[in-house]
Formats: sequence, C-alpha cells, structure tokens
Amino acid sequence: MIGEKIAKIMSEIEPIIKTEEDANGEYKSPKIDKIMMMVQPLLIKYKVSVIPVAISNVLPQGNKVYLSMKYAFIDLDSPNKDFIEVEIPGSGFDEKGREVFAALTRNI
Repeated sequence: MIGEKIAKIMSEIEPIIKTEEDANGEYKSPKIDKIMMMVQPLLIKYKVSVIPVAISNVLPQGNKVYLSMKYAFIDLDSPNKDFIEVEIPGSGFDEKGREVFAALTRNI
C-alpha cells in the first residue's frame, strides 16, 4: 500500500536543514538537490514513482509567480498501481520572463 511505503521512506529521511537564503536574506529554504539525493534512492528502494499531474492556481505578480503543483505518488508493486495525489504550493522569480519555469523547478 502506498501509504505504508511513504511512511517507510519518511522514517529513513534525515532532518532537512534550511540553508538557501532568498535574495533579501529574509527567508531560508532547503536545497532541492540535497533533498533529491536523500529521497531518490529511497523511492527506488521502495518502488515508488512520483509524477507531476497538474498545475493550478497560477498567480503572476510582475517577475514572480505563485502556483500549485499536483503530484501522484504511485506504488509500482501494486497490481492496480495504488497512488495518492499531493498538491504542493510553489513560487518562482525571474527577470527574463521565465518565472513559471523557475517555480516549476523549485517545486520538484
């Protein structure tokens, strides 16, 4: 069952430290590459796939955009591919008009 697999994955993840500062130095976030390095081997170990399903609530504000991204977590061992969907908010900033792409890459 996908819920059990996610619980196992979560039990093996180390605490995530927020080290990345925003441009104003007001907000810290974790580095996505460090999170992926921790999570990817566990997804493989427990045969869980994560795929993007939908983008919603896109709210542009100048060079910044806010959006929500829905992901499906799929149990690859399950005969009927048991899954759950999770919606995650994200934002992105880009001075060259690529703020949606910035938000999508930060929202992985």
